[in-house]
Amino acid sequence: MPPIVPPSTAAPVPDYGAPLYRSPDVPHVPSLPTWTPPPAARKTNVLAIISLVSAFFFGLAGIVTGHVALGQIKRTRERGRGLAISGIVIGYVNALATVGVIVRVCCTNR
Repeated sequence: MPPIVPPSTAAPVPDYGAPLYRSPDVPHVPSLPTWTPPPAARKTNVLAIISLVSAFFFGLAGIVTGHVALGQIKRTRERGRGLAISGIVIGYVNALATVGVIVRVCCTNR
C-alpha cells in the first residue's frame, strides 16, 4: 500500500538543487516580509528651537516664542515641547536678570 501524502497548498517548486525541508503534515504558510520601513519621524517645532536659542540673548523673545510654540505643539503633535519649556524658563531667568541689572544701575548712589 502506498503512503498517504496530504495535498500541498503551495504551488510546486521546481527543483533547483537544494531540497526544501518542509514537514509533510504542516501546510506551507507564507512568511512575513523580513524588513519594514521605519515609521515617519515627527518633525520638531521650529519655534521651539528659536525659543531656546533666543532666550539666551533676549529673554522676552524666548518667552513669547516659547508660549506660541507650546500652543502649536499641542495642536499639531510636533516634537519640541521640552525645548519650548526650556526657552520659556531661560527667557524668564534672563528677563529677571536684565530687570535686576537695570534696577541696580538706576538705584545705586552716585
